[in-house]
Amino acid sequence: MSKFFAGFQNFDIIEVTKIKEIKYYERNHSSQLTAHSSQLTAHADYVIGRVFCQALKQAFSHFCEKAFYVEFSELSLERNGELQYA
Repeated sequence: MSKFFAGFQNFDIIEVTKIKEIKYYERNHSSQLTAHSSQLTAHADYVIGRVFCQALKQAFSHFCEKAFYVEFSELSLERNGELQYA
């Protein structure tokens, strides 16, 4: 009976050690993934900010000018009773 119990005890120690190693690996791997993800996000923010930001701002500004100018012009004409629909 004591050999049987010792065998289980040894098995439990090995299993606990393996579980601790797996958890350490998972925690370490998770930290590495988080760090890598943060680096990618920072790089993407930098690229978007430097390369695309000015062009996007200009395009959006131009779009807003056109959209709001047309809308504002139509509202002004409607108020004066000058708007004619085709």
